[in-house]
Amino acid sequence: MAFNFSEKITGSGRNATLIVDALNLAFRWKHQGRTDFCDDYVRTVESLAKSYDCSNIIITADKGSSSYRKEIAADYKQNRKDKYADQTEAEKQAFLDFFEEYENTLEALGDLFPVLRYDGVEADDLAAHLVKNRVRYGLGDIWLISSDRDWDLLIDESCSILLCYSKRSNNRELGRALRCN
Repeated sequence: MAFNFSEKITGSGRNATLIVDALNLAFRWKHQGRTDFCDDYVRTVESLAKSYDCSNIIITADKGSSSYRKEIAADYKQNRKDKYADQTEAEKQAFLDFFEEYENTLEALGDLFPVLRYDGVEADDLAAHLVKNRVRYGLGDIWLISSDRDWDLLIDESCSILLCYSKRSNNRELGRALRCN
């Protein structure tokens, strides 16, 4: 990646780092039909950081879908577009309301923590870069917050994942942590 993460990330060298999949965590409130979740979201991130003794918190967020992956497969995530084509007007409005609150939440998070978000780059790509370069950025042990299965590929002896929420799968439970030792 051609980004200079060092400008945004200043690892303190103590404790651990929490890397949050912003949209994935936000879906926790979308599935509840909530559009007023900004404060709860911030409190959740702070609570997770405290629980796992993380002195560094980094929020990763998609900004469009992966241009790299679309170069490989032109139909990347086409099934999602097809799914949304059949939405009712009420469902479309609920989705717009959710994303408005999500954008407000990212703005609020940006006042507290580094929010990494770049055109054509997805949160899991950002997380992969951070995990791969953890020593360079001084991140130490890492806790990933996501239920996206792509993030499972990042688990190693210094990188664990906390599976926060997934309504779609009954084998990925709230609060179940995975660590490779």
